Amino acid sequence: MGLKLNLRANERLVINGALLTALKPTSLLINNQVSMLLERHIMRPEHANTPARRVYFAIQCAYIADASERQVFLDQATTYIQDFEGATESPKVRGLLTDMRRNVEQRAYYDALKLCRDLIGYEQIVLNLPPLDAFSTPATG
Repeated sequence: MGLKLNLRANERLVINGALLTALKPTSLLINNQVSMLLERHIMRPEHANTPARRVYFAIQCAYIADASERQVFLDQATTYIQDFEGATESPKVRGLLTDMRRNVEQRAYYDALKLCRDLIGYEQIVLNLPPLDAFSTPATG
C-alpha cells in the first residue's frame, strides 16, 4: 500500500524536486519511494531565523535537492546541529538533535524534519516566539 494524499484545490507539494499544484481537489496514491513535502511543511528562507528553524531549512533543502546539490545542505545542517548542541544545556533538545543527526546520517531526512518540527515548537515556547502557523505562504488561486 502506498501513501495516499488528499489535496485541496491550489494546494502545492514538492515531489523529487518538482513543484506540483492541484488544480482541483484530488487524491494521489504514491506507490514508490519519493522525496515529498506538502506545501504546509515547506519552510521559506525568510522564516529560517532561529537555531531550530535554520536546522529545519537546511535538512529540508537536502531532502528535496538533487544528488549534486545535497552535500552542501547536509554540511550546513550538520554545522547548525553542532552549533545548537554547543549552545544548549537542555537534555530534551540534545536528545532531539542527536536523533536528528542520526536520521540525517541514515538519509532519513523526512524523519529528521518531523523531529525538527517538535524542536521548533519547543523553541517557540522557550524563546516566547509567536507560533509559525505554516512554513510557507498558502497557495493562492
